[in-house]
Amino acid sequence: YQLYFITGIMLVLAVMLAFIIARRVSKPIEELNRSAKVLASGNYDTRFTGKGYLEILELSNTLNNAAIELSKVDTLRRELMANISHDLRTPLSLIYSYAELMHDFPDEITPEHTQMIMDEAKRLSSLVNDVLDISKFENGTQTLNVSKFNITLIIKTITQRIDEMMKKDGFHISFQYDREVMILADEIKITQAFYNLLINAINYTGNDKTV
Repeated sequence: YQLYFITGIMLVLAVMLAFIIARRVSKPIEELNRSAKVLASGNYDTRFTGKGYLEILELSNTLNNAAIELSKVDTLRRELMANISHDLRTPLSLIYSYAELMHDFPDEITPEHTQMIMDEAKRLSSLVNDVLDISKFENGTQTLNVSKFNITLIIKTITQRIDEMMKKDGFHISFQYDREVMILADEIKITQAFYNLLINAINYTGNDKTV
């Protein structure tokens, strides 16, 4: 009878101990599960606070690192989309403006107008290729097509094109220089950067609309 009595007490204590241990293990796992669902919904600011056993703590740290990396990727994706939309808008606007000019004044078309459309279409194609090569940016293998070119001529050409397009809105854009400068760089990306600088200058210029 004593054996039965002691065995019963041991079974009850074992069940209670198992329940306590299970609660101690399952509670942090449930918390991790809830945080993981929040992370899966797109909230990358969520943080995992696993406690208790070493394995749970390591899993919590791993999930926190994953959330941080996902947040970085999402930030880069948003910046990339903003930059792409900004970069594509300028050549499209130029092409449309000159096409409108050709439509309204067909007798005033010059070879410079058609050349501008071809150049902007070529630049637009280059920007699209950059988008298609997004994987190169992600893994850091994007290379520059470095060559020697006249940056003064590039700036002069861009300035004239934008000035022609913005005249109808009352803007005046001029480029002053005392010499021509040759540089060694990626011509397409330098051109893209200057387009962005010039468009920003137009957006934030004063009431005189002079750049």
